[in-house]
Amino acid sequence: MKVKDYNALTLAQPTNFSAMMKSGELLWGTGCRMPNEDVCRIIAALPHDFRFIDAIHHTARRSNYLETSHSDKNDVLAGAACPLGSELSGGVCNNWGPILASNGNGHILPSDRDLPATHRLQKAELVEKLSYTPASSLHPVYETICARIVDLIERAAPGPPRNMLVKDTDVFLYPSGMSAIYQVHQMLFDWRGLESAIVGFPYELTIKMMEAYGPSFKFYSLGTDEQIHEFELYLESKAKKAQGPFLQAVWCECPSNPLLCTVDLERMRRLADQYDFVVIVDETIGTGSVVLNPNSRYYTSLKTSLGDSYTSDLYVNDAIQLEINSCDFLQRAAQLNSTAEYLADYLHPFASDPSSVVNAVHYPKKSTSVQRYKARMRQATDDFTPGYGCLLTVESASVFFDNLDVRKGPSLGAHITLAQPYVQMALQKQKKWAASNGLRETIVRVSVGLEDKDDLLQCVKSALAIAEKTKSGLVFRVQFIFVVLERYNTDPKCWKA
Repeated sequence: MKVKDYNALTLAQPTNFSAMMKSGELLWGTGCRMPNEDVCRIIAALPHDFRFIDAIHHTARRSNYLETSHSDKNDVLAGAACPLGSELSGGVCNNWGPILASNGNGHILPSDRDLPATHRLQKAELVEKLSYTPASSLHPVYETICARIVDLIERAAPGPPRNMLVKDTDVFLYPSGMSAIYQVHQMLFDWRGLESAIVGFPYELTIKMMEAYGPSFKFYSLGTDEQIHEFELYLESKAKKAQGPFLQAVWCECPSNPLLCTVDLERMRRLADQYDFVVIVDETIGTGSVVLNPNSRYYTSLKTSLGDSYTSDLYVNDAIQLEINSCDFLQRAAQLNSTAEYLADYLHPFASDPSSVVNAVHYPKKSTSVQRYKARMRQATDDFTPGYGCLLTVESASVFFDNLDVRKGPSLGAHITLAQPYVQMALQKQKKWAASNGLRETIVRVSVGLEDKDDLLQCVKSALAIAEKTKSGLVFRVQFIFVVLERYNTDPKCWKA
């Protein structure tokens, strides 16, 4: 039997997962979450031995809000505006023991709760007894979620009226944002099979996906005017040699994650029209859905291609919880916006003080690309005032992060505040590469929650005070050592550690 290590990115892709299952390889998923009920039933139905190791999965969930506008200038909105509210300990079903315990047909399978973690589950004799029908995809909750996403996309949109509005059938739901991004990439690859480009720093798994699947991609990590000009020169050069399209898509984030810059999407649209490629905008905070733009010239082709490969893998209990959590979507989004802006306004002056422990504060409102962000913001209404999102990124000493009295974790958009040392966690083995692309090792990404904003401000002040005190102590000790050395006229190079 073959043995292979499958990480969470691999398991997020149903097609590859199914192929891996059929190959008879041993599934050794390090810290992986079973993506959905269908996968568990696939496992149960296959005539192979599997070892389920670390079968209990705890996954932080995300709440999402639509900050920027779905525009008629983008072809695909990936990972967008699935309005998911969250509780870290409940809501979306992430423990698949009960599903493995029953195949839905009355046949009881051994559960991970009843067997040791490394026990072999012999299921070959049950293959003929299993009959799986994806009846859950017929549940009305899926239509309800799609309709809600459409309402959020079309409400108070900026700019002139568009010829065609998004419909429920233009929304495709997936179990996760990464699954949605992967499926769009695969669809485009089947459609054209050409090179892609990423403009602006994306979610790090998007880069790894591009490296693993597809011929090649161009990467313009900062997404600045200078880099877009460089990209335009590349397009001009390629167009002189190519006969027909040579690029399948450009991927952007609005805003980027974690530095929260906004790419010039208007310019990107002009380049797409000139050089015949698709523009995909990942809205960063959204997760788990793909929305097609009915005004795109590629709309019919993309919808046909995506529809042919689409299966509803979003577990019905997850979908029900998503619908429940999204009922007060706008109210929660407004509070997240307000609190994050409150903290960013407080922190920003520290970044201009050379003596401060805060080296930089990244937030759309404080970014040099703020006017581009504002161009994508929705119009204010009686029930919602648009803002700059729940994320802010602070460059500071590790002692600031250590003493920031909030929960620590990699998720974002939750009802509680989460802080993450982004490079340390997401790019720990690629620190030099990350630094060369503008991501310093000292950045702390903070996802603001629904706590009282003054309570959170006090947490920030306390962490800063400890960091400043620690820095002052270090400076004093260094000064004291040099005073001693000077007094005794001793060359420090002669000292041994």
